[in-house]
Amino acid sequence: VMRDGLQSAVNAGVNLVKVCLFFFPERYYEIADEMGMLLWQEYPVWQSVPHKGDASRHDLLRREYQEWLRFDRKHPSVVIRDLTCEADPNVVDMDFLGEIYDMAKGMTDGALLEDNSGFFTHIKTDFYTPLEPSQTFYGEASLAYDQTLRSLFNPDPEEPSFTYLDAEY
Repeated sequence: VMRDGLQSAVNAGVNLVKVCLFFFPERYYEIADEMGMLLWQEYPVWQSVPHKGDASRHDLLRREYQEWLRFDRKHPSVVIRDLTCEADPNVVDMDFLGEIYDMAKGMTDGALLEDNSGFFTHIKTDFYTPLEPSQTFYGEASLAYDQTLRSLFNPDPEEPSFTYLDAEY
């Protein structure tokens, strides 16, 4: 069944599948490896990075990320990784997320990583994947989205450039 699903995607011209906030059984990754289907793994951490001042969960999450990275790094189909999804930087410990980013870079030989998908709020990232303004419940996000997109497509030569991937649809 998994092979049929991936083959249907290939037949439709799809070359990358985003695995959003969960993991398929390992066989799915093996089939994707065999077929040459690219996978974008978003780890199952939705708005649950430890809050500022809550170091009690840091060790637990370090171990979980290490386990996830050991699982997917052996699959060449996994070419992009999101460390968390829609984490509010006013609430979560973004410095801890930066630490996880560094660990993930080391464990994956420098794979493409995004620290926080869905918003332009990053501590460390290789690309952006913001939500559309209409998809977010944060009132200020629409303005930030518009301003950031303008700066990405009309870059200031003094600022570093980033790749923008639109994965929300």
